[in-house]
Amino acid sequence: MSAAAVVSIVYITGRAEPRLDWFIDSLANQLADAGADPGAVELIAVDGRHSPERVAEFVRILGDRFAMRHVAPKPTPYGGPHRLTERSYSAISSARNTGIVYAGAPYIAFVDDSCLLADGWWRELAAAAEHGYVIAGAYENRVDMTVEHGRLLEGGGPRAAPAAIDSRWEVGDDEALVQIVGGQLFGCSLGAPHELLLECNGFDELCDPIGGEDSNLGIRLEWSGARIFYSRRMLAIKDGERHRHDTTIRLDRGQAVPSPLDDERYMSCLREFGVGRRTLIDGACDCSHLCLDLLYGTRSTRALGNYYELAELSEADLPGLPARFPERYWATAEPISAL
Repeated sequence: MSAAAVVSIVYITGRAEPRLDWFIDSLANQLADAGADPGAVELIAVDGRHSPERVAEFVRILGDRFAMRHVAPKPTPYGGPHRLTERSYSAISSARNTGIVYAGAPYIAFVDDSCLLADGWWRELAAAAEHGYVIAGAYENRVDMTVEHGRLLEGGGPRAAPAAIDSRWEVGDDEALVQIVGGQLFGCSLGAPHELLLECNGFDELCDPIGGEDSNLGIRLEWSGARIFYSRRMLAIKDGERHRHDTTIRLDRGQAVPSPLDDERYMSCLREFGVGRRTLIDGACDCSHLCLDLLYGTRSTRALGNYYELAELSEADLPGLPARFPERYWATAEPISAL
């Protein structure tokens, strides 16, 4: 990493064709348009299909435009070569925490794959990094996108339906940042100071393999005193077709856990974390609502489900993480191997 790097951009993918070229080309264009030093950026590509061939392909796409580290996600019980589960599940919190381990800059942004950065994205991120606030970028989904050299050609293809534009759009402003609450921190790209992420112990791996990791982090950041801003001008345009056909498996999304939660187990799990009652009284008895009840019941600014201290975790520690894996799934208390 260049000594001048001020932003580490963590790019998460597990797709065979993540369209890294769209992201790289659009970011390089914006750095040049802004007159920014390419050394201000380091890219951390956390790749679920990491291999020597993929490394060579990513390097070919990047060229010499800025620094990149291409790494495999750290070991997780839910996916990859060290998984304990019968099938591979989504583990976004773990993958993003991998990026934090490798990141060297004082500010970290997280970006989804299969997206193109609209003009103005880098300027907004650079301003957030300079002033040290948390930022949530806008996003929209399109289909039949025609992209050349990192720019969406006129017309750009129709917006994908439903939810083509993110649900926060109407509260935003084309000319200014808008302060939002922590639960609105979600989407295709977001950023926060590195030190603040370490203080909160990163993304909560209780959310693997459920989802909701972004808003979980946002709520904890808000409780820690951070101000969070939403920017329409920090827009990422996603390939709606790729995301619509995403085959990543998550619990609570059409995939029942082997032993569904009942009221007794639900309340027992809350008590194990020191929570005596439900906050979401009308919520279903599922893992997603349990995660939220634990968050609001404990009001912990630090991740509850990480079996390590992220601030103390080094690259050299990653191979030893499987020895620390929990044997049972925290919500149902059954063996993780049964998932």
